[in-house]
Amino acid sequence: MISHFQRVIHRHGRWIFGILLGIVIVAFILWDYAGIQRPSGAQNRTVPRLYGQRVSPRVLDTATRLTALNLLMMSGREVRMNDRARALVEEQTLQRLALVEKAHQMGLTVGDAEVIAQARQWFSKDGQYQNTGYAQFVSEVLAPRRLTEADFETMIRENLLLQKLFALVGSGAKVTDGEAAAFAKENLERISATVCRFNAADFLAESAPSAEAIAAFYAKHPDLFRTPERVRVAYVLFPIEPDKIVPTDAELAEVYEANRAVLTTPEGKMRPMKEVADVLRFQVKQSKAHEIAAKEATDLTIQLVPEPGRETPSFEALARAAGRTVQETGFLAPRELPPGITAPEFAAAAHALGPENPTSDPVPLGEKAIAVIHFLERQPSVLPPLDKVRDAVKAACAAEMAVQKARETGAKKRDELRKALDEGKAFPAAAAALGLKPTPLPGFCAMDAPPRDRGEALVRRAAILLPAGGVGDFIPSSTGGFFVFVLARQPAKEEEVARRLAEVKQGLLQMRRQQMVGDFQQATMREAFGKAYAEGKLSLEGAPVEE
Repeated sequence: MISHFQRVIHRHGRWIFGILLGIVIVAFILWDYAGIQRPSGAQNRTVPRLYGQRVSPRVLDTATRLTALNLLMMSGREVRMNDRARALVEEQTLQRLALVEKAHQMGLTVGDAEVIAQARQWFSKDGQYQNTGYAQFVSEVLAPRRLTEADFETMIRENLLLQKLFALVGSGAKVTDGEAAAFAKENLERISATVCRFNAADFLAESAPSAEAIAAFYAKHPDLFRTPERVRVAYVLFPIEPDKIVPTDAELAEVYEANRAVLTTPEGKMRPMKEVADVLRFQVKQSKAHEIAAKEATDLTIQLVPEPGRETPSFEALARAAGRTVQETGFLAPRELPPGITAPEFAAAAHALGPENPTSDPVPLGEKAIAVIHFLERQPSVLPPLDKVRDAVKAACAAEMAVQKARETGAKKRDELRKALDEGKAFPAAAAALGLKPTPLPGFCAMDAPPRDRGEALVRRAAILLPAGGVGDFIPSSTGGFFVFVLARQPAKEEEVARRLAEVKQGLLQMRRQQMVGDFQQATMREAFGKAYAEGKLSLEGAPVEE
């Protein structure tokens, strides 16, 4: 069933994408703020000053949550975070800090009426505001991620601010009719092309590694055959139980006042408490339940901090004294989770522990519980002797040889084909003489939507860059590679150019605006973060900011 949130995305997706013009977005990323972790290999990166001023942990936290909400509004399904996605979140958070500050420096503002109008637009149907839809959004999208209506208001305000900033920066872009017509004629040409692929699977039978090659491959790639380091831990769960919370009238009133901007009608009147009480009550219950679980987990971790001259506290004894059940895992590989646990943050926290750092900080596990994890023992990574993994080494070595053979053959055949064509031979005859098996591509033009398949999109892109009769470079891939030959390019029809001229002009104008915005964004990042940006040392790790 499509949720109300997904319907909102479908109805207003164009505007949502538009507000982030110039910022690279990975589609279908949803994430839980508590799950942010630094990508590996970036320990030397630090949070710099922003325009020469300290960036407090509170400001970073707020900016990160707003980035989280933005990414949430760009998707419609849950996807587990990975290092690449976390790095993107970092980049966008720092971009947001710099660009919002720059907009303020330029005197740009967003009024409450603009924020209210945008919020109401998202949750209106046939011109009528839908309170049920908004309440569902708050309960199903915001609350489970510990985001408030005030966060939602701030996100809208800052996005409108960035929209104004980008519109101002890109307002100088110009495109003439002549430029648009020339662009249309070139990019509406119909391309007929064929691709010659070289797949490693076709060379596997002739890729039989010798004993020497197997030994050399084993020595060169030991990490492919190591057993992973494993860790065994004990842990305690602190359930997040909103059903046990009974909000007071004072708490509801406080939340009601905190969300005044969102709850204000276009006429300037606050919606009555009775209309929004259920939503506010849900929000308070979620927030307080999380706070209670977090406090109990934090209290346990504090008690486990050893004091000088005293015996190290017992994790099991303190947990049982707090009325909690201690559970133990078997040996866990780096991404392995114990039964009943689905949050990847557990594995990351468990593997960060050791004898010198035996107890984790509270680890949020989605919206159901918070864990405190205690180190028990570790099994080091081991490289088995070659005789124990010979079959696996042989298979991996043969696969690498097959890929290399496919690439070498493809590059050689491509050179031979180009030579034959230069000598005046026709493509069909030259290809047949070389034993090539070209695959025709469906006709296309550069302005067609790219194929969903990344490999096919790369093939088409290679063909777009070639003239008629041109042979492209051999392009290696993980499974071998390919090269493209363009059979013909049919000139664009004048009526097609005329029909699409306005569309092409608008698209070209948008491209130039995006380039201007991109250049502005880079300049803003250099201005805001200085040397740290130029050297690629920006990071969310390190707050509070170093002096």
